[in-house]
Amino acid sequence: MNTKSKFEINEWRQTGVSLGPQKGLFTGPNPTDRSKKGIKRHILVDRLGAPVAIVIAEAGVHDSKLLEPTLIAFEMRRGQARIKPKILSLDKAYSGEPVQKILRKRKISSRIPNKSNSKKKIKISKLKPFRWIVERTFSWLNTYRAVKTCWEFKEENYFAFCLLACSVILFRMAGGQF
Repeated sequence: MNTKSKFEINEWRQTGVSLGPQKGLFTGPNPTDRSKKGIKRHILVDRLGAPVAIVIAEAGVHDSKLLEPTLIAFEMRRGQARIKPKILSLDKAYSGEPVQKILRKRKISSRIPNKSNSKKKIKISKLKPFRWIVERTFSWLNTYRAVKTCWEFKEENYFAFCLLACSVILFRMAGGQF
């Protein structure tokens, strides 16, 4: 049995490394869960729910701040030409001028529902339900133990597990196993 002395445990706490899950140095306080440390997986999916880009951040980072890193992570090419998304369907967390500015700069159209308390309501056509496709992809990712709970101390290792899970999902989608 491997036992640690009180000195060793205190030394671990001082360096910021903890002994439990979701305690890597790249985790951050979760504003909805009593400031427990956690992570946020930000995923860009296509119409069928296939993951095409993934970004990992601390739990307390707002979604709108992760839009640009996610678009940068979206790297697809057809020959020499780089492919970019034509239209993004986003949820209400992205309804704001900074997000619109990023999308205009990249020449990407967006479909974002208005917040109920917004002062400048934008007229958009009726949106088809799309959120379930993203939630289904998160559910597929959560079937992998190494991705659902972050046991890693290094961000690179956890990100590698996420990429591996995404590649397995894409492989299964191509084979029709879902």
